[in-house]
Order: sequence, then C-alpha cells, then structure tokens
Amino acid sequence: MRAPLSSPRPGWRPGRLRLLARNPVVYWVVALAAASWCAVLVAAAVPTPPPDPQTVWITDRDVAAGSPLRTALRQIHAPGALVPDRVLVALPGDARSARPIGAHEIVTLDDVAGASTLASEEAAVAVPTGPTTPPTTVGTTVVLVLHPDPFGIGPAGPATIVSGRVLATTDDQVLVAVARTDLIAVSAALQFGSASVALGK
Repeated sequence: MRAPLSSPRPGWRPGRLRLLARNPVVYWVVALAAASWCAVLVAAAVPTPPPDPQTVWITDRDVAAGSPLRTALRQIHAPGALVPDRVLVALPGDARSARPIGAHEIVTLDDVAGASTLASEEAAVAVPTGPTTPPTTVGTTVVLVLHPDPFGIGPAGPATIVSGRVLATTDDQVLVAVARTDLIAVSAALQFGSASVALGK
C-alpha cells in the first residue's frame, strides 16, 4: 500500500487552485498583481543610464582672480555626471576670472566676470530702459520687476521679482539672461504689462 502523497508545501490546499479556476476575476487579479510585481523587480534591476558627456572648459593652470581666461582654458569632453550646474558653454573674448581658479577645474558662469554668454538653462530677454534704470555693466546681477497689465493677460496681482544677469547694454535696452522657467512670465510682462531693471543683491 502506497503512502499518501504529501502536500506540495505547508498550507497549500488543492481547493485554492479550484477557487482560481472557477473564478476568472480572482484569477486575473492575481495574475495582474504578479505581473506588476515582476515588472517592478525588472525596472529596479535595470541601471539608470549616465548623463551624456558634455564639452566643457577647464583651466590649464592656476588662475588668479581678475586674470584673462582666453589663454588659460581649453575644451574637453567630460562625463555628464561630473559636469556642475551653470557650466560655461561659450567663452566670451573679454572673460576674466571672478575668483582664483585651480588648475584643471571645470569653469562655470560663476567663475567668470562679465560672462556675456548663456547657460543651457537660461534665455535672453531685452528689457527697455527708462529714467529709473540704474547703470549696469556686462555680468551685473540684476532683478526684473514685472508689473501686471490692466487687462489681466500678463502677470496678475502685485509685482513679481525675477533674478537675472546682464549680457549687454545699449542706449535704450538691457539684454538680460533669465532662467528659462521665468521666461513666460517675463515675456508676458514685456508684451502686456511692463518690466523694469533694478540692481540685485
């Protein structure tokens, strides 16, 4: 006489299999839950690809504050994970170091005095000047005071303050670099309301 077959594992009952077979809704709920869990495990196991390499400017030697940068820098391809924020994309001909920079450092906009170039996250806007516009030079940190328009099309409510950096100046306007996230608000104020330049801190 054969000994009775043991259960596949403790707690397993054939009735559970029959329950799934007789209840398609329960079967598909269990199947979808299992598939979702497998998808989560697979996604967690796939590594996130590193950022693309970028072309950056680095110093060939130690650079003192106020020194011209044109002859002290060279371009290299750096791994994206090593590239800092506000990296210098294009080198202005009149660029000078705003602080002492060590050899082989990646140069950012904050390292450059009078940087007349845009970072990848910036956009340029031309703001008309007026009697109250303060004197500015290239590289000056400013704020744009955005005033709402009377028709409710542009910025609403009290004046909005947006930080910026002077790229160029003419007799009737100041070209200012602003964050791309502020571009819509600035453009709306320039078109439907008004915007003025003030010195930043």
